[in-house]
Amino acid sequence: MSISKDQVVVIVRIPVPKFAPKWLVRRKMKATIDLYSSIPGLEFKLFTFEKESGDFGGIYAWRDRSSAAAWFNAEWFARVKRDRGNEAYVRFLDAPLTIDNVRGGVPASVGNPYVATLVQIPIPPGVTSDLVRDGFAGAEETYRNVRGLLRKNFI
Repeated sequence: MSISKDQVVVIVRIPVPKFAPKWLVRRKMKATIDLYSSIPGLEFKLFTFEKESGDFGGIYAWRDRSSAAAWFNAEWFARVKRDRGNEAYVRFLDAPLTIDNVRGGVPASVGNPYVATLVQIPIPPGVTSDLVRDGFAGAEETYRNVRGLLRKNFI
């Protein structure tokens, strides 16, 4: 378990260009794996395809917001627009707690059957971030025992 006031999860969605079949997008994803392993502050990257829309992108876990902002800068957005033909939708979310259920973290792999799910629950008025963080920490044991759960970010 990792508890941090600074960790950030970034979710990126990019509409698949009409000219790019899914196999080509997968090939380009695979070609960038080494690049992502050397980005300062990036702790985890999951390449994604959204089932309903076909959009592609990723889920990134960053050590802190400044590391994420340094990567997702104006040049990054311009490069995505130029190279992918569409603008990226990017969401920054604070992640005060992360649970890795795989010793040493989830290994890099291509073509895996992993599924990422985003569940959003509004924080009730008057509830502080410290109370939310404590509640997340109290739920750790429950999520440690979920069969098949590789990684859980509370955001």
